[in-house]
Amino acid sequence: MYATILVIGSSIEPDGKGGWRTNQRDREGIVDSSWRIHAAAYLQRQHRCPLIVSAGTAKVSDTETIAVSSVMRAELIQLGADPRQITEESSAGNTYEQLVNGARLTSHLHSLAKICILSSEWHLPRIQTMLHAPKEKYPRLPNFAQAYGDYELVGAEPVLVKFDPGQWIGPVSAARSSVETLGRIKKEQWGIRQILEGTYKLY
Repeated sequence: MYATILVIGSSIEPDGKGGWRTNQRDREGIVDSSWRIHAAAYLQRQHRCPLIVSAGTAKVSDTETIAVSSVMRAELIQLGADPRQITEESSAGNTYEQLVNGARLTSHLHSLAKICILSSEWHLPRIQTMLHAPKEKYPRLPNFAQAYGDYELVGAEPVLVKFDPGQWIGPVSAARSSVETLGRIKKEQWGIRQILEGTYKLY
């Protein structure tokens, strides 16, 4: 069982009805936030634990911004999540800040059970590298090991396939083998090398 699930958010897009939704595909054509939301809903029903939805704000017009976490929260509620079990974290501007802010919100929970960090599966290796980035190269790095304890990184895609294979095997298989996803994985690997070398701008 999980003590809580930290859902790493991304971006939003128009829903065609005058509102906003988590993006179905990002600018590079990668399936992104919406699958994380569906996976979080499945896991929350199984583990009956709180959810933390973490993302920054999106500029939707010259004068208006929207907290991406609020859109994530609304979608989770539509999928059956208990609103009392959802905490919004809306100040993070990138993955590193999501991990830092998530650690602040979960540090008192990891002694109870594992902390689940949920994102897209292609994103997990870079998250793992950030959590264990070389301290000598990043002296301001928080003590993630102390904050998260015995955490578990979970990819949205295998969760979707596990809970509803009939709906998700086809789309997930297609996404995994797409040119866009393979290209994103190469970019993620480049980011990992930069973190290990100390040239990645974490903060």
